[in-house]
Amino acid sequence: MKTLRRILLAMGLATCAIASHASPITYDFNGSFSSGPLDQQSYSGYFTFDSSAVTVGSTNTALGLLTGLSVTIDGAPYDESTANTGALTFDASGALTGFIFGTDCTLFACVTSVADPGSWYATGSSLFAATSLGGNSLSQGSVTYALRSQNVPEPASAALLGLALAGLAFGRLKKF
Repeated sequence: MKTLRRILLAMGLATCAIASHASPITYDFNGSFSSGPLDQQSYSGYFTFDSSAVTVGSTNTALGLLTGLSVTIDGAPYDESTANTGALTFDASGALTGFIFGTDCTLFACVTSVADPGSWYATGSSLFAATSLGGNSLSQGSVTYALRSQNVPEPASAALLGLALAGLAFGRLKKF
């Protein structure tokens, strides 16, 4: 009986521990270029970061915050291994209000240059800039982004569920 009780307690605690882990947050983005050699070309993709990167009411300027990225620009695909973050900015509720990421980023800044064909960056302030693969000039355009629907229970709800299940198990065992 004690062994069963310990197993149920361990399962409840494991559920709580799993629920407290950070979860992925994904945004979809799209836009089009309005100047330069990429004029009228459109693009779309997504970027993902871990909820542990959220700094409520401030800016996280760490590099490598993107855990997922997919976008094709001028025929070349990019992912989180070929682009990095300059910054992610959050409001007082923890919602993303700004970002900057691209191929050539440092803390809080990204650049693109005709000397670096295929370089690009996107900002949450609606700007997207890229150098064509030919490298002859810069293109600029707009970007919009929206939070992708997340069908994952929030950590606090999952933790409460785990505790409730453990409590029910203890209550049942106590009757025996």
